[in-house]
Amino acid sequence: IIGSIGGFIVALVTIFKKQWSATTVPIYAILEGLALGGISKMYANAFEPGIVPQAIMLTLGILFSLLFAYKTKIIKATENFKLGVFAATAGIGVVYLISFLMS
Repeated sequence: IIGSIGGFIVALVTIFKKQWSATTVPIYAILEGLALGGISKMYANAFEPGIVPQAIMLTLGILFSLLFAYKTKIIKATENFKLGVFAATAGIGVVYLISFLMS
């Protein structure tokens, strides 16, 4: 809770006082890490202890495979590709939101 509220406050400060961003951005990153760590701990307690490392490994696997595909020019970041990625991400977000609300 401290990380979430603190991160929100620091984000607002950063938005309105851009000249302070060199100081507030690292503070924001630490507070958001604290918030995400707390959420991860809650999920690990609620479901199974190995769910958080699995999620981290899956995320890193996807990141590195996409970086490899981009660097080797297998995929190109055209405007249509960016639009497709945005649409897919938004679609997943909507499904997650509906699933969360329905649960």
